[in-house]
Amino acid sequence: MKREESGENNTLFKLTPKNPGENRNYIESINLVTRDYPDMSLKQAAQKLKKEVNRVGVITDFKEIDFGNSNGYRLEFKIIFDEGMRRYIQDYYKKEDLVYILTFASQESVYPEIYEEMNTVLESFRLK
Repeated sequence: MKREESGENNTLFKLTPKNPGENRNYIESINLVTRDYPDMSLKQAAQKLKKEVNRVGVITDFKEIDFGNSNGYRLEFKIIFDEGMRRYIQDYYKKEDLVYILTFASQESVYPEIYEEMNTVLESFRLK
């Protein structure tokens, strides 16, 4: 994986494949952004984010997650773009006033073959 830390669009980091396959309209990635939700619990912020996604995509799953020392929420959804369907997984974590949004994005066509590896990366994320 290649790591980018430009800070563009509140992105703390973005991971992309070092050598993506040829003839791809979209390259999968994992990125981390933050949003400020000072007056909301994680559950309230996750519900708000879910409503925002529901306006543009089709939600396929939404659940609370527990990775030992980190509790959060996972939202899975699909969005149709001109070049085809994309699938997303977003994990939400909160620390103080910030909600950390860890997003995996992929073309629908390559999602099944890369899901396990990308999910392992998502599950390894921990707030310090």
